[in-house]
Amino acid sequence: MEKRYSRKKIARQWEDGILLGVLKDLNAISKNLNVVKVATCDDGIAEVTILDDWNNQKKAHSES
Repeated sequence: MEKRYSRKKIARQWEDGILLGVLKDLNAISKNLNVVKVATCDDGIAEVTILDDWNNQKKAHSES
């Protein structure tokens, strides 16, 4: 529990709230996307919709 609390405390200090390695990967992936839509449904839960070059939609659910 202490480790989880420490990590949460550190994460609150991040401007984006995302690990730097994950942010780097997301930026690399997003260069090839035309549209990104994020719909928040609750605190810490969102649905992300992307549209690729062939107009294929993909949705993913994210929980933090």
